[in-house]
Amino acid sequence: MKKIALNEVMVGMKIARDVNSPRGMVLVRKGATLTEGVIKQLERYDITSVSIEDIEDEKGVEIDPKELEKRKMDQIEQLKPIFVKAEALPWMKQLMDAAATVRARRL
Repeated sequence: MKKIALNEVMVGMKIARDVNSPRGMVLVRKGATLTEGVIKQLERYDITSVSIEDIEDEKGVEIDPKELEKRKMDQIEQLKPIFVKAEALPWMKQLMDAAATVRARRL
């Protein structure tokens, strides 16, 4: 488990501890996967950091989130010819992003 600044989190990361508002209301439960919408909600509540589960590759080796993001961006470049309409179709872009994340964890 690591505590990460909200401006450094990435879509797909899993929350390791409940995230509460300043008034104590649970905003995001432990185990939830971060989405763009969840991150925006946390920003609206001025949440500055969250605890995330460790990110591991398929072999169980821990990966630094920034390294995973770099790997993912490399994979997106490789997948672009396959997902030629990804920019026009939001669901296709999400699918390409998910595929890139899986491939990045395999490296």
